[in-house]
Amino acid sequence: MQPLPHQLATSKLVFDMLRQRKYCLLQGEVRSGKTLTALLALSYSRSISRILILTKKAAIPGINKFIDDPELQSYWSHQQHTVINYEALGRFVERTVGKSGKPLAKPISEPQFKLNPDDYDLIVLDEIHVLGKLGKPSQRYKLLSAFAPDLPWLGMSGTSFVESPNQIYYETSFSSRTPFPQKSFYAYFKEWGVPAPIQIGYNEFRETYKQAKPELLTYINDFSVILTQADAGIQATATDELHFVPLSNLTRTYYNKLQSDRILHLPPHTVVADSIMALRTKLHQLEGSTIKLDDDYIQLPSLEKVNYIKQVWGDLPSVGIMCYYKEELNLLQQHFKHAQLYSSIRHAEGVDLSHLDHLVIYSFGFSGSKFIQFRDRQTNVNSNSQNIVHFLLTRDAISHQCYDAVSTKRDFNSAIFLQRNL
Repeated sequence: MQPLPHQLATSKLVFDMLRQRKYCLLQGEVRSGKTLTALLALSYSRSISRILILTKKAAIPGINKFIDDPELQSYWSHQQHTVINYEALGRFVERTVGKSGKPLAKPISEPQFKLNPDDYDLIVLDEIHVLGKLGKPSQRYKLLSAFAPDLPWLGMSGTSFVESPNQIYYETSFSSRTPFPQKSFYAYFKEWGVPAPIQIGYNEFRETYKQAKPELLTYINDFSVILTQADAGIQATATDELHFVPLSNLTRTYYNKLQSDRILHLPPHTVVADSIMALRTKLHQLEGSTIKLDDDYIQLPSLEKVNYIKQVWGDLPSVGIMCYYKEELNLLQQHFKHAQLYSSIRHAEGVDLSHLDHLVIYSFGFSGSKFIQFRDRQTNVNSNSQNIVHFLLTRDAISHQCYDAVSTKRDFNSAIFLQRNL
């Protein structure tokens, strides 16, 4: 494997940014070749020899493929790379006893790490958008803040801030090397945000924290390097094809009954949707012939989507099927012995599916950024044709409503959920 011209050119820009600031955000469009670009950028430094790379678990093999490639060894023979998933960094543990051995009045939550930050010269944060929630810090953010507050860092993402540019605060402020010195998200929002509250009750409003001042994007570009699919010479585009799969009379009855009564009897089981979120989730599962009961799952006898896939594409190794719920994956494993099965969560990022002839989305989640990621899994720098992504939906049901939201870069939530009889 040899680096492509756009990767070499962009990697020098990233290296220059790191040398000047000690941090950089590489905003690379999906499948534009940003992983190899990042590794090349770090290889130019003789002072960076020990590199920690945090990523999603499913993306680890793809990164190691570059690191271990014999034709690329000359670039980073002077460096050591440690590649782990974010969850493997450590966890928070509760301490109830003080250093003196006496019980504490209130338990203390402390980070417990599996690695020593002193063993590394720089940290790479792949899919850095996983830190970028609005309002409240994630556990990953808290761990990073405690683990690597002073390490130089390189962040990478194809969807840095789909929901809002204000996600950038948590993507950068885990470190003392940050362009945003505010001590809290709310202090940051006071400087960079634009208030846009929504009404949630009589004379009751809630801030969304989504609006930002226009100059924020310009400020972010000052510490970013942009890598586009056009830079990579990618001519292929992902095109959605929607397949509306009719539900059986039985499934449609279940769907309407649960929606109207919030309870569904499936002897010997009873399904209860005691909140809007629970209702959304269970209706979503019904479309895929499964439903969750507390910690258990039920598979329904109607297999509308399974049968549709077999009739249209068959059970072939060239067919990839991507689903959202765990029990759907178990169901698909029972009915498909040759097709490739994937998770629209775990395999949404860092996985190359360009070898597939057909990518079928059995079900997907409620995140606009995840949607952008998984629908481009068939695209890479060697693609030169149109990729069709097949979505299995039920007309007017929650899958249809969800697609309408996430395909326009919005998250699907309870506020836009319409309860419609099928």
